[in-house]
Amino acid sequence: PHSRCHTIRHIAAAPSLRNVSTHYYSAGYSLADFSYARAKDHTLPYIDPVIFRSILPAGFDAAYIGWEADRIDKTRAICDFPLAYDHLDVCTDQIYQAERSVSQPINCGRCNKCIRTLIEIEAFAALDRFPKAFDLSRWQSERRHAIPILAKSKDPIDQKAVKLLRSREGRKSFFSSFRGAQPKAT
Repeated sequence: PHSRCHTIRHIAAAPSLRNVSTHYYSAGYSLADFSYARAKDHTLPYIDPVIFRSILPAGFDAAYIGWEADRIDKTRAICDFPLAYDHLDVCTDQIYQAERSVSQPINCGRCNKCIRTLIEIEAFAALDRFPKAFDLSRWQSERRHAIPILAKSKDPIDQKAVKLLRSREGRKSFFSSFRGAQPKAT
């Protein structure tokens, strides 16, 4: 899937860019999350800085930006960034991306990354700002099923997003109806 190989795909595309000597890449994880074990168990971006330095073609430099903040801090920032309201693109569902019409939202709202982002945006009470990026009515009807799926993920960033929403909604609200869906306390 996209989440396991996107770093390498971006690096592979670098040589096709003419007159570009620096490849700017947004960090998926903070420096504090850097971990070979997590990369092995979950996804390669946990070690992006090493991958970039190891396999970026000769003549290219990598500017790995944004790793001083974690994903929740980044989402908090975009909630107050008007350009993101219409153009935020986090979706990893390649079929949706290939088949969607221009009248459909940019993001599928169903892949883990979309669900995680929606949870975080909702926790910051900013969902109404993103009607072009996500189908918000579909999210409202499907969130009851989507959130427990993400809550079962073992990826630490998924667990952080669910924990954030749980802390904003309170323990007895949404998660009380899903015994097995609550992430373990860390």
